[in-house]
Amino acid sequence: MTDLSDSVTGNPTSPDVPVTQAYIRVVLGMMMIVMIINSVDRTILSILVQDIKVEFSLDDRQMGILLGPAFTVFNVLASFPLSAFADRGHRRLVISAGLFFWSLFTTLTALATGFWSLLLLRMGVGIGEASSTAPGQSLISSYVRPDQRSQSLSVIAIGAVLGLAIGMMLGGYISEWRGWRTAFVVAGLPGIIFSVIFFRTIREPNNIEHPVTWMETIKEM
Repeated sequence: MTDLSDSVTGNPTSPDVPVTQAYIRVVLGMMMIVMIINSVDRTILSILVQDIKVEFSLDDRQMGILLGPAFTVFNVLASFPLSAFADRGHRRLVISAGLFFWSLFTTLTALATGFWSLLLLRMGVGIGEASSTAPGQSLISSYVRPDQRSQSLSVIAIGAVLGLAIGMMLGGYISEWRGWRTAFVVAGLPGIIFSVIFFRTIREPNNIEHPVTWMETIKEM
């Protein structure tokens, strides 16, 4: 990867945290981990479908709702307000809090008792995961020049693809070993822990000159 130490825009971090090449790589690496966890928690349900269907006697229509609208509708609805709040200088908070939130709901899926509890938990995962992609891209963009953002932002795509592969393998292996409930715990707990590490490590860039409100953004559209 190109030397990123000269790629910083503005005054990205608080004075006590020097912006070095190593620090920028930490930002990129941690955002990749966030996206890996995002993809794992999003996709793990799909590999555990059969076991869940059998235990709760669910039909294909119900599983279709859990795999589709229960996640996507609430993910879409939450994306805009969370991204607007992140644009006001709260990207680190939005990403870390969202990571904690969706990882908690992933972990709690292990306690599901039927379709309706799975539905509510899946909605929670969808809402939480709305916090990562757009705010993450914005955060990364604040650390690098425009002409080097494509390669830096590739960590978002790479993390998502890696998470897909890991989620499929992890879900299948853990489910066979200890059951589908354990698979959700194993998938969710790392995100809860990492959300704290992310919040304590990453610094919010200080180069947001004109934060706008959600309603102002809507009016401009």
